[in-house]
Amino acid sequence: MDAGIPILDGAWMAQVTIAELERLFAGSIRMPMLEERAAILNAVGAVLAERYGGRWNRWLGSCAPAMNAGGDGLLERLVTEFPRFRDVSVYHGRPVELLKLAQLAQLALWQLHAAHRATRAFALRDLADMTAFADYIVPVALRLFGILVPSEDLARRIDTGVEIERDSDEEIELRAHSLYATALLTDAVNHRRPPEARIVIPQLDWRLWSTYHATTWPHHLTRTIMY
Repeated sequence: MDAGIPILDGAWMAQVTIAELERLFAGSIRMPMLEERAAILNAVGAVLAERYGGRWNRWLGSCAPAMNAGGDGLLERLVTEFPRFRDVSVYHGRPVELLKLAQLAQLALWQLHAAHRATRAFALRDLADMTAFADYIVPVALRLFGILVPSEDLARRIDTGVEIERDSDEEIELRAHSLYATALLTDAVNHRRPPEARIVIPQLDWRLWSTYHATTWPHHLTRTIMY
């Protein structure tokens, strides 16, 4: 942004090339999955440019101030208008909605909610319905706590850096169990707190992520654009 590159503008996203992104994110290595990232930006930018003048704030203003609101909520609109956020896996023939990135976007909205709660200029109605963000760090924390116990074979593959394939049973189970466990942990925390001091699940998620993301404990490796 300091260099004058309009990275938040939908029109720029819609036309940005792989070569431009490679220059923008130049570092010690080439950014992984750069081709997929370019395709994502192009697709998201095209929708923003066509429907909302290229601006996220216009999209935000067109939604109901809730994650779910009969199809008009922020979470619902993200996954329907922007397929990039449709984080759904099929487990033994049944769809499992994990929606990590869509809810991570809601984390930004939650921060807006917190910043403006005194004036009520921006307020989400259903913060308590948010889940944790199903990625690779929360399972590390839960494993270290002894809450999530992988099989010996899965533990060996995680510890030795063997790739856990996207949408495999193991990958889906790691993510889904993380969501369930963090919900139970939040309930347990809130059971010990007075009503005015109760937390929502993303606050617990942040505590786990901020503590364990920088550790050397191995996490599972999956080639994916979903987290």
